[in-house]
Amino acid sequence: MVENSEKKFLDVRGMDEILSEFHQVVDLLTNPEKYKEIGAKVPKGILLNGKPGTGKTLIAKAIAGEGKNLVKFLSVFGHFKPFLAFFMKNWTTATLKKMDDS
Repeated sequence: MVENSEKKFLDVRGMDEILSEFHQVVDLLTNPEKYKEIGAKVPKGILLNGKPGTGKTLIAKAIAGEGKNLVKFLSVFGHFKPFLAFFMKNWTTATLKKMDDS
């Protein structure tokens, strides 16, 4: 876990359309009260998944830096696919169950 990130969105190049989305994510994570008033649920985390060398770690550090380090990030690498498959299966199953119950 990185406590203090010096990175900003200006350090990330070539992802302008995605960075506008991440500006909203930073606002959501740093000002949760504003979003809770309108009924939004604040996520406990964000999962960035992709091939090596695509800038996931740099984006995570930039989100932490832009969030005045109120937003922390955990860098995980290696054989992550089994965990991701397990997580997505359980999340999908739970979401579909909630939809069926309502």
